[in-house]
Amino acid sequence: GCDRVFVNRSGRAEPDRVAPVAESDEALIELVNRWASRLGRTERRFDVSNPRVDMRLPGGFRLHAIMAVTSRPTITIRCPHHRKVELVDQVAFGTIDEPMLAFLKSAVRARCNIIVAGGTGTGKTTLLRALLFEVPAHERIITIEDTLELSIAAFEDEHPNVVEMETRQANVEGVGELSMMDLTRECLRMSPDRVVLGEVRGAEALYMMKAMSQGNDGSMCTVHADSARGVADRIRGYCAEGLNGIPMSVIDGFYRNAVDLVVHLTVLPDMRRVVSSIVEVQKDSADGIRYNELFAPRVDGTAVQATPPSDFLSQRLRSAGWNAAS
Repeated sequence: GCDRVFVNRSGRAEPDRVAPVAESDEALIELVNRWASRLGRTERRFDVSNPRVDMRLPGGFRLHAIMAVTSRPTITIRCPHHRKVELVDQVAFGTIDEPMLAFLKSAVRARCNIIVAGGTGTGKTTLLRALLFEVPAHERIITIEDTLELSIAAFEDEHPNVVEMETRQANVEGVGELSMMDLTRECLRMSPDRVVLGEVRGAEALYMMKAMSQGNDGSMCTVHADSARGVADRIRGYCAEGLNGIPMSVIDGFYRNAVDLVVHLTVLPDMRRVVSSIVEVQKDSADGIRYNELFAPRVDGTAVQATPPSDFLSQRLRSAGWNAAS
C-alpha cells in the first residue's frame, strides 16, 4: 500500500518504516503504470488485466509490482550496488577467507563451471559479479537476466566483449515475449566463451546445462537453494519443466557432466553474508550425484577447508596457479 513503506538497509537487522510514497493506492498504481509504459526497454502495463510487472528502473533498480491478488498493491524495489566488487573485496566483507579467495580465483581461471547458490538476500549476485572480474579480458561473456543486475558491461576496460541480454515481456498486443529459456537457447548461437545466467529458476536450466557441457567451460549461474547439495534437486525440477517425461537419470547425467563446483552462501544471525560450503560435483559416479565437500561449514556457519579436490580438479586448478598448501 501507499502508506505502509518499509526500507531494508544494508547491515541493519530490522527495516525502517518511512513516510507514504503516494496519496492513495490508486495513485501508487498509476505511478507504477507510468513507469512501466515509459521507463523500461519495452512498453508494459500495470492494471487489473496486467496485475504484475517486473522491470528495471533508471539507475539499475529492480522493481516488482503486483496487485489484485493482494489486499493492496504491493511494490518491491531492490537497489543493488553497481560499483566494482572483486573477490578481494569479498574477503574484506567477511564473505570468504584467504584460502577460499585463492581457490575461487583459480577455479574461474581454470574455466570451472560454477553454480552460486543460496537463499534470498544472501549475496549470490554480488559474488557472481566478483567471480566474473576474474575472467580474462579477451573472453566473450554473454549474460542473461530477467532484469539487468550484473552490469559487467559498465566496466569496459575490464571486459570489452560483453553482451547483456534481458528477458522481455509480451507487448500490449500480447506478442514479442522473450523468456530466459529463449535467450539461453539463442546465446548458444552467439559464439560465447562463457554463458552467465543471473538466476536459473525454470526450464532454461536444461539449456544452461547444455552450454556448460558443450564447450562453454567457465560458465556460471545462480540458483535459489537452501544447501549446496540441494541445488541438484532444484535443477532436476527445472529441467523436468522444460521437457516432460525426461528420466531423472538423464538429468543427473547432464548435471554431473556440466557442473564442477557449487558455492553456497548463507546469512548469519549477525547479518553477515558468508560462503558456508563449496562442493565439487564428482564425475566418476555412474548413478545419481555425489559430492566432495571442499569447504565445509564450522559451528559459526563460516566454511573452512575440509577435503582436497579430486585429482582431475586438482590438476586443472594447479594449471591455473592454485597451490593447495596455501
